Amino acid sequence: MTTIPDSIEPVRGYKALAMNGDHLYSPQQNTEWPHGKALESECSNTSIGFTVNVTWKLVPTPPGWPQQEFWISADQFKRNSTIRFPWPTEGPPPDGYTFVPEHQTHSMHGCSCGIYMVSDPKDCKPYLNDTDRVIAEVAGWGQTIVGTQGWRVQYAYPQLLYAHLHHVGQAERIADKYGIPIELV
Repeated sequence: MTTIPDSIEPVRGYKALAMNGDHLYSPQQNTEWPHGKALESECSNTSIGFTVNVTWKLVPTPPGWPQQEFWISADQFKRNSTIRFPWPTEGPPPDGYTFVPEHQTHSMHGCSCGIYMVSDPKDCKPYLNDTDRVIAEVAGWGQTIVGTQGWRVQYAYPQLLYAHLHHVGQAERIADKYGIPIELV
């Protein structure tokens, strides 16, 4: 069975983003938006009962890693932490090896992950209380979950920055790095 997408065009939404140096950041998740390539959502579900189907692979054990535990990288579950669990059902690996999850995209259904965007830029106003914030018009695609005020998407990239006159210098440098236009408001 082949899945046919509902649309081949990206959805357009708005997001309040922070400026830091020459990058944009999602302030709620402290996620840096890369230059020249899409931001890909990551699952932030850190509970042991997560619903992601994981395929395991064997790799050499990191130096000093305790036996009878397997390793899940911080990026897989939660930034700036390492989480340890009992062995997967495959059983313990051979001496000198450990299991790690294969990178794979998970379904955003049944979880709250994704890159959030609103359909009305006025909904970004409560997030503009800090002086380093701009509003970005964002294109989103991939898995898309429609909400009451916007979308959650798998991939996103800024298309246009709306910046206050007080931020014109930094906002222009950032817009140039992302290859997008800027409008002053």
